[in-house]
Amino acid sequence: MLAAVLAANLAQAYVLSPPSMAGQYQGIEALFNRTAQNARDRSPDPERHLLFLTDQWTVAYGFTALQEVYRLPPLAEVKVESGRLSAQGLARASAREALVVIRPELASEIGARLEAALRSAGKTPCTAGNLKGTARMVLWQSPELPRFCE
Repeated sequence: MLAAVLAANLAQAYVLSPPSMAGQYQGIEALFNRTAQNARDRSPDPERHLLFLTDQWTVAYGFTALQEVYRLPPLAEVKVESGRLSAQGLARASAREALVVIRPELASEIGARLEAALRSAGKTPCTAGNLKGTARMVLWQSPELPRFCE
């Protein structure tokens, strides 16, 4: 009897629940945490940092707590003004050790403009998805670095 209950609980926890809950409980915070841990563990570098491109949201909005609790690489942000990166912001995003995240809350036309700027700066996209494979976050990184989003 105990074995049957244990088997049912394990099936629920590892087979049935993850696919049905993937879209609900794997938001950008969980994917950010996984990706940042990969960056910390797969290729440690004291210069590596995560850089958010944002207009109104700030890094302090939940991500700083994750960084402190999980000892993730340092976080920084660049504010997008009038839908564009400043020359200084682009220079910060272009740095080899900068792992860049465009906040998904930005308007799609602004996001597309930022993606083009990152591509021209030599960054490549690496898509992080939930358990169902739905893309939820894109990490822009230098192509010579390991793929941290996978």
